Amino acid sequence: MSDDKVIQQLQKNHDFLFDTFGVDSRPYYRPPYGHRDERTDGLAASIGYTAPVLWTNSIYDSKLLDPAKIVALAKKCFLPGQIVIGHLNHDPVTEAFPELLEIIQSRALQTVTLDDVFLAS
Repeated sequence: MSDDKVIQQLQKNHDFLFDTFGVDSRPYYRPPYGHRDERTDGLAASIGYTAPVLWTNSIYDSKLLDPAKIVALAKKCFLPGQIVIGHLNHDPVTEAFPELLEIIQSRALQTVTLDDVFLAS
């Protein structure tokens, strides 16, 4: 991907997050598929994304899964200290929200922002 295209993709996601939720996610960004290198890190940093963040677990909802499968995966990966990636690419994950919340609450876990994690340490 060209330098301009990388920056364009980052900016597109920035604009979506800001327009939808009113937040600026900088300095954090998630490299697609976790792929990053010196060039992409430099390009991201040029527009304020200086902290690439990877994940430790996934509920694999980037593909179409049955809500029961999503819940089963969440039971395996919703653990203390984990950064769990979710995509919301398909509607079934929304059907699993009550069960996902129940897992979080039953394990006395809480959702936090990246600032909560990285600025507190």
